[in-house]
Amino acid sequence: MPRLLLPFIAILFIGLLSGCAAIIPQTLMTPTVREKGEAEIDASVGLHGESLQAAYATSNHTVLLASGHHWARGSRWSWSGEGGGGRQWVRPNGGSWGLYGGAGYGAGYSYDSFCLDLCGDTPTNERVRYTYSFVQPTYTILQDRTTLGFAVRLQPLRLSRWETYEVSYSPDSLGNINREAYPINRAGLWMVLLQPGINVRYQIGKHLCLTYNISGVFPLSNRRREEASALRLATGVGVQLVLGRRAMATPAW
Repeated sequence: MPRLLLPFIAILFIGLLSGCAAIIPQTLMTPTVREKGEAEIDASVGLHGESLQAAYATSNHTVLLASGHHWARGSRWSWSGEGGGGRQWVRPNGGSWGLYGGAGYGAGYSYDSFCLDLCGDTPTNERVRYTYSFVQPTYTILQDRTTLGFAVRLQPLRLSRWETYEVSYSPDSLGNINREAYPINRAGLWMVLLQPGINVRYQIGKHLCLTYNISGVFPLSNRRREEASALRLATGVGVQLVLGRRAMATPAW
């Protein structure tokens, strides 16, 4: 049990640090609802900020998803919300394959500061607004009180606003060099994010689990090789409430 808590403590510590990315992806959802009427509600905190996620089984094979997150450090902020659904194929041992898809909307603002990926001070600030869709194959494994969820998300993203500031230098009549920043808005550009990750759930009660999730974010270059900044790591710890699950037993202590 103490070893299990180490990732939770570490993420709570590094979650106090911040990055300088304008796009901060959500953590991946790997639902384990199995029968019609089952629901899961997850709340987590970490590098991605604070998030609330939910899954609901409308039948034994179809699942609806909803998720929202918010991140803020001083004047820097990011948020997004999404909805979707998909189909799952439950295995006899309780594990499952799933294929999910959906769409979302988000926005963010950032400026130069210390950040984990050492992105320096260019651009001096960055403001984005975007819509996106996603497709995500998922596989879950049940092992006693522990559930492992593996997923890979492919997420095309359209920037309806991407404003950065460029800097120009010019001499004045006295020979002094003047520094001037001017905005550039490159709206309409597309990005594609590839996000593989893993979720771990540990049952501590009849309807309650501890959760740990981590995923990497890899922007796939567009033709013009221009892309807004995106946090390369989404990770957090939290709790999950399970509702309507008749087969979920209280763990033996």
